[in-house]
This record gives sequence, structure tokens and C-alpha cells, in this order.
Amino acid sequence: MKKLLFAIAALVFINVASNAQEFKPFSVGIDFGYGIPTGETLQGGIIFAVEPAYKFSDQVEASLKYEGALLAGVSADGTTADVSAIGSWLVGGKYYFNTNDFRPYGGLGLGIYNIGTATITDSSTGDDVVAGGTKFGFAPRVGFQYKHIRLGAEYNTVLGVDEALGSQNYLSIKFGVVIGGGRY
Repeated sequence: MKKLLFAIAALVFINVASNAQEFKPFSVGIDFGYGIPTGETLQGGIIFAVEPAYKFSDQVEASLKYEGALLAGVSADGTTADVSAIGSWLVGGKYYFNTNDFRPYGGLGLGIYNIGTATITDSSTGDDVVAGGTKFGFAPRVGFQYKHIRLGAEYNTVLGVDEALGSQNYLSIKFGVVIGGGRY
């Protein structure tokens, strides 16, 4: 009986060792990109993100991401300018569809969005508006990583935004590098 238990334990150990991770568990992604707002007043802007992550396996990753977005727009007649600064903290996860060098992924992030907006008008009526707030939101995303280079798209949905702020939802297209997390 002892020999049978020892043989089973050895087989389990061999199986676990053969399924060990091929990629290092810790990484940090740094991304830059372009934001495309879905509202009527904002037209586009720049995005910067930092995302430390931990891989539970070669295909499942959890992360904490900080993203800053500066979005702006000017009305067609040039009399009104809108600017929105959005900082977000999202807890997220990604699933990599394979373990090759070219790795497509899908994921989701949930967290808070800190929003500050300003509307500036070219008039003496004093209709300038400054508003802000903290809201909950989520961001589904897709993309791919080739070795340590990453390209992705993410749609940030900010829930419960006041009418004074306008729509703060935006699509971001990002390009970045991943430090760490490579193969052993």
C-alpha cells in the first residue's frame, strides 16, 4: 500500500512539474495611445497607462492599472472648447488565448474614474462650466502581445455621469511595452 501511495504521489509531482509556468509571473506594462470619445463635444486626446500585473498561470493574469486620459474638442463654429481629464484605477484580468510569442488576449477591468471637465466659451456671457466627480466604470479590452510589445483596444464606460459632465466614455487604442513577464 505504501508503494502505491508513493507511486501516486510521484505521478502527481511529475504532472505538476510538467505543467509549471513558462512565463515569469510579474510584469509591468507601460502604454501610450489615442482616445476616441463617444460624446458629441470631445473629439480626441492622448492616453497614458501603467499596469503592474501578476500571472496566475501562463494564460491568466490579474492587474492594477492606472490610466490618464486628456480629451479635448472644439465646436464647429470655434466658439466653444471642451477639455476633459480622466484618471482611472482599474482592477482587471486578462486571458491569453495561447502561449506562443504572438499572444492575443481579452480582458475586463473594473474600478473608479476621477473626472474633471471644463467648457470654455468665446463670449462675454460667462457660460464657462467646470465640473468633476468620481464615478464607477468598467473597461472590456482586446489586443495582442508579441514578446514584450503590446497593442490593444479598450472601451472605457463611465457609469452615472452627470449631464453637466457630458459623456465621458471613450475608446482607447494603445501601444506599449511590457517589462518582465517573459519566458524563463
